[in-house]
Amino acid sequence: MSRTPTSDLKLAFSVALAGLACCASLGAPHGLHRLAGTPGVGRSQNGGGLQPAAQVTLELIKTQRDGRTAAGPHFIVPLELNGSAVRYLGVGRANGTEPCVLNSYWTQPSDLPWSFWQADVRLVAATASQTTVELRWSRTRGDRVEAGDTRVVTLLPDQYHLVDYVAPPDAASPCANVALQVRANPVPDDSTTPLNIDVWLVQDGAGERRLAHQQVSGRSGGSATAFNLEPLEFSPQGGPLAERRPASQTVGLQVRGTVRAALRRDGFVDVSIEATRRLSFANGQVEGNGQQDFRNRPGETAEIMLPPAAGHVAALDFARFFQGATTSLFVTVTRRP
Repeated sequence: MSRTPTSDLKLAFSVALAGLACCASLGAPHGLHRLAGTPGVGRSQNGGGLQPAAQVTLELIKTQRDGRTAAGPHFIVPLELNGSAVRYLGVGRANGTEPCVLNSYWTQPSDLPWSFWQADVRLVAATASQTTVELRWSRTRGDRVEAGDTRVVTLLPDQYHLVDYVAPPDAASPCANVALQVRANPVPDDSTTPLNIDVWLVQDGAGERRLAHQQVSGRSGGSATAFNLEPLEFSPQGGPLAERRPASQTVGLQVRGTVRAALRRDGFVDVSIEATRRLSFANGQVEGNGQQDFRNRPGETAEIMLPPAAGHVAALDFARFFQGATTSLFVTVTRRP
């Protein structure tokens, strides 16, 4: 099988809200308006002041010399946009006892541990698919600051970022190292409402429009919902197929991925879509993937414009084959009746 590396086909999505007159028979709404660019992250599209929320977790993780890991104390910090909180975590005690005893503190202790972290975390932005925090942290031992910085970190749900780690002072300790890490998850305004999510793959070229459609069910603020659109098939000479052929004798364009959506109290919905485009011919294929966040109202349709096709398999150059054609995904989120 011939394959072009995914990194060579990274999809650079762009998004706008648009009408989808071609697909009215499939349930797409009429009379949609178009917005310039992508709505700003961290504010409502209509200028309202509603602020997104997230839960930020600061935790210590201990790795023992036999390879086992153990979660230590942690803080789960609920934050509003631009809200911040200071938390303290420590390893061991100043009197020289086992340095891999992990502790947490609501205030700075008078008897400082062997290593002591102070972390000030601020919520910068939150969408349905990712959270951005600013973290100012320092590690001290006694009265000496050993490490620290200020960093801005963007995290996917349940993804963690390693902030710092320390090793014990000698090989006698059963602990190999202790790490400080941060995780963050957006907190949806609505986590119960059932949703219908319609996804269209639309290709315009040579005076013809081709499309595939799928409706999937999800829940506001829930986990990502998978979609897998039927492939659009073309004859190797271009144009639609006059008759059904084996897949190895057709040029295929197919998109699959996941989508998540979260209803907001200001009437908008945050949507995040990850998609993989597959181009195939003669038992070979090339793939590229991309991710896009946007915000609109339930029932409105967003058009996600995919970049031109690229790569080749066998004697077929996809860029030349699809030259002049445009390919888009259209996404509509509605409350399920």
